[in-house]
Amino acid sequence: MSDTPSPPVTPRPASTVLLLRDGPGGVQVYFLRRPARSSFAASAYVFPGGAVDAEDSADELLVLAPSFDPREAAARMRLDDAEGRRACAGLHVAAVREVFEETGILIGAREDAAMLSAADADDLAAARRALLDGTPFAEVLRRHGLLIAPERLAYVAHFITPAGESRRYDTRFFACPAPLEQEAAHHAAEATESGWYTAAEALRMTEGNFGMMLPPTRIMCNEVSRHDTAAAALADLGARPVDAILFSIDDVVAGRLPMSLPGSWPPETV
Repeated sequence: MSDTPSPPVTPRPASTVLLLRDGPGGVQVYFLRRPARSSFAASAYVFPGGAVDAEDSADELLVLAPSFDPREAAARMRLDDAEGRRACAGLHVAAVREVFEETGILIGAREDAAMLSAADADDLAAARRALLDGTPFAEVLRRHGLLIAPERLAYVAHFITPAGESRRYDTRFFACPAPLEQEAAHHAAEATESGWYTAAEALRMTEGNFGMMLPPTRIMCNEVSRHDTAAAALADLGARPVDAILFSIDDVVAGRLPMSLPGSWPPETV
């Protein structure tokens, strides 16, 4: 029997999104709480998101994002070659798709470029049901006369699950102004509850329990809580350089983690 340790699991590309809006107590973020049976982040408060699918970078989806420029987005993500631009496109489209699946909010518009409104609620609900039932995203969008707008996403952070974990993700974090004309509602298979909380409220209600809010989520809440408006948070986070953050599993277990992104001031630690 060999004592040679197994190589680390290769992280799977993933996207997650901070939906931001202004509330009476400060900048609010939309949270989902994962079911206790979840294989990853069980019972934790998380932002909507998930793994990238191969279809997310397909040309048939990208033509439904007419205002999205993969070259510009890829340059910010430092994925600036042909393969990187394709990966960048997939990360952005996955972010839009996951938000739609998990919250019912579509970051997009009608095919005539008209903004979505409350009058589109029933059609969007039908489109979401079709997507959750397994209809390809591109087909859902075409059938319902919809476009997606990944260009509204600001790329704000990059976290990689520590080596040694059995389930690992290479996750790009995006932030986006919440479309106020759409109501968010979680999908029961993905979350047990959901809601809008200020970043400060979310930190208080999970204080001292790292199982309820994983370090990357906590770091992003700390960053958002520094700002008085959603626009200010988006402008700040969307303008900073983004470096990949890979914590060691020992640091996670011991709680030796920064609670702010590199370059933040003042820096915070636990």
